[in-house]
Amino acid sequence: MTNAALVGLSKNCPDLLVFRLHTPGWRSRDYYTWDSMDEGFGAILMNCKNLRRLHTSGLLTDQTLCYIGQYGKSLRTLSVGVAGKNEMGLNFVLNGCPKLLKLEISDFQFGDSALRSLLHHFYRLQFVKISTCGVTHQCCEEIARQLPQLVIEVAHMSGYDTPSDQRGYDTLFMYRSLDEASSIWTKVCANLLKLYDVTGKNRIPLFT
Repeated sequence: MTNAALVGLSKNCPDLLVFRLHTPGWRSRDYYTWDSMDEGFGAILMNCKNLRRLHTSGLLTDQTLCYIGQYGKSLRTLSVGVAGKNEMGLNFVLNGCPKLLKLEISDFQFGDSALRSLLHHFYRLQFVKISTCGVTHQCCEEIARQLPQLVIEVAHMSGYDTPSDQRGYDTLFMYRSLDEASSIWTKVCANLLKLYDVTGKNRIPLFT
């Protein structure tokens, strides 16, 4: 896949509502120029103004997030892999996409400070999934206590047997709920779901 191909597609199909592109390798570049795919996805966003769902892969940077925040006014679902440097790019998305309901993002340098600073944006979304995030257990517990209607679920792939307040987790899920889940970890707070090891077939509580 190349940036030029995406630019051509965007000009010839301006009425696209859903665009999904999966390229081999989670950091695939432009096949000919070896550049990031920012230009191509930027063209999709600029020329397809009614786009509602965008699912991307390939090597993207914070520039793609800026394009999404600037031109993705109709987006409701966004799934993107980004080698982001900080939360500023994600802040552009959350401020610039008023209709966004579902957000999935991976390969993003996202930690406790970013979660706290962007939490007011996440709270209005129906579902958030952030992979390779590094958010700590302590931060999740604090937020779960502050916002009882925001369900927080964390998981890791590392195979650790016990949790740690300072250890970052690989994947973070957040969604709003009016009812308590039946499998919640009630020893801390009602809306912080059990931490589990996803290396197995079933969700295995890391502690009791």
